[in-house]
Amino acid sequence: MGFQSRKNQKSEESALRYVERLLRYRLRSEKELRYRLRSRGFSDDLIEDVIEKLKESEIVNDEAFAYMFARSELEVKYHGPYMIRRKLRELGVDPDIVDRAIEKAWNEYDFTELVRKLYWKYGKDRRKLQEVLYRRGFDPSIIEDVDLEIDRR
Repeated sequence: MGFQSRKNQKSEESALRYVERLLRYRLRSEKELRYRLRSRGFSDDLIEDVIEKLKESEIVNDEAFAYMFARSELEVKYHGPYMIRRKLRELGVDPDIVDRAIEKAWNEYDFTELVRKLYWKYGKDRRKLQEVLYRRGFDPSIIEDVDLEIDRR
């Protein structure tokens, strides 16, 4: 019995080290971590134990992950709410958490600054700017507001 518990402890330490290595690169969703641990051959029971420990210590927090991801996508990649929503759902984040994270990130974001940057980048071509925004996942009603924003300049 003592040997078995030491083996499980070692496996748990190994799993935690692996998760730590993954989290050095970027935050991960709970589902993502489960998948990565499972693909490494860790047992389902061990994965549950590790995930619970990580959640208790708030190392794994889908709300924080979703918010940081949404904010990064908006500010760095200029992706809109539709694209962010799709990506977060692919990463296994609960739809309610996704919606709250996008709303929070969007309310803190300066859409005017984005329009200004892209407007100059695409040579003041409104149609091209609208197409770019649409492809990046922005709502059509927001895209229509681009004309109003540009007209104010």
